[in-house]
Amino acid sequence: MAILRKYGVETKILFPLIDYGLLDFEATPVVDAGADCEIIKNEGTSTTATNDFVHEGRGIYSLTLTAGEMGAARIVVTVIDEVTKTWEDQAILIETYGNVAAQHSIDNATFAADVGSTAYATNIIALAVRKTMNELNLDHLMKTAVSNRSDMPEVVNDTVLANLMTKTDGDTSDYNHTLHSLEALAGLISANATPQDVIDNMRGTDGVSLVVPDAAGVAATEAEVIAAVSTLARTGADNDTLETLSDQIDGIPTASGQPSLND
Repeated sequence: MAILRKYGVETKILFPLIDYGLLDFEATPVVDAGADCEIIKNEGTSTTATNDFVHEGRGIYSLTLTAGEMGAARIVVTVIDEVTKTWEDQAILIETYGNVAAQHSIDNATFAADVGSTAYATNIIALAVRKTMNELNLDHLMKTAVSNRSDMPEVVNDTVLANLMTKTDGDTSDYNHTLHSLEALAGLISANATPQDVIDNMRGTDGVSLVVPDAAGVAATEAEVIAAVSTLARTGADNDTLETLSDQIDGIPTASGQPSLND
């Protein structure tokens, strides 16, 4: 298991040494011959440690690593008796934190302050969220104005927003804010619009007005449309009204005992 240390900061690590071929700690102090401790940084070349290990007591030893030796994400320290094999080979695994080049970039010492800060500029979570918003252009939804509304980036086709903006194909390349924006649509049917305004602005799927003008080219009023439909419902094929046809049928003689249509 790796121990955690801050990136680029001098530190001291502790480790046991065990008697070679035995199970006991190496309680009788042994001495680093000068090349017994080596360091591997980020799976690189092994180099001799700057300092020698020191016996702290009861078989526990320490080694001080310099700031330069701590300048890596992953560090392996090997403690191997290169001469007489007095102790069992030992390895210490180190992972660093607190730097973008470290194994863990968050600084444990300032984590609470970084996350709990009410100042936007020093709150790392707030900064991360803002970076994400900028990457996805989400800041332009409410906070940041576009440089030119006519040249603003097209909404990516078939996204949720694109399908809200379009009717069938999710393609926003033909979106025109002067015609398709909410304000433009609201202009067709405003809070003060009369029923006639709504009729006048109705369009079919081919874009043609649904209101048919009369011979003079004047669109019928709402009252005229209603009257025309009412008259049509009461008129026969030869322009006789249904009421006239009924009167004519009443005048036709019927056979004895057969009721007329009005009986």
